[in-house]
Amino acid sequence: MTEILVLHTGGTIGMAPGPDGLAPADGVVEAAVQKLLPDATHAVVHTFRPLVDSAEIGPDHWNRMIETIAGFRGSGVVITHGTDTMAFTGAALCQALAGIGIPVVLCGSMQPLNSGGDAEANLALALEAAQWKAAGVWLAFAG
Repeated sequence: MTEILVLHTGGTIGMAPGPDGLAPADGVVEAAVQKLLPDATHAVVHTFRPLVDSAEIGPDHWNRMIETIAGFRGSGVVITHGTDTMAFTGAALCQALAGIGIPVVLCGSMQPLNSGGDAEANLALALEAAQWKAAGVWLAFAG
């Protein structure tokens, strides 16, 4: 059985409608991972508490990601992330995880899960890509 780590940091992908618009929602990403997980694959989901608006992500958050990834002994990693700073996180992880022997796949969306948008396809692609044995840092977004 393949084991992948899912780090849910925040972002639109895990939001749901609330009284004041979209807001982070507990369990949304976790439920989608279980639904979209390929056969013979187990996911360990680690959720940032509190979830982080990607506009606020920076070195402290990158260090948390790196430490969690460094302690993982599975086949690959998926990081759900907001789009505002996804490129910066990708660049930081590329440098910090140079030589890593597993795929680390960043994933986000323009619309939340369960809204009929791009989130399910992006997450499914990320979960699949985390098993491809292509080491390095990748982005699963819009195919």
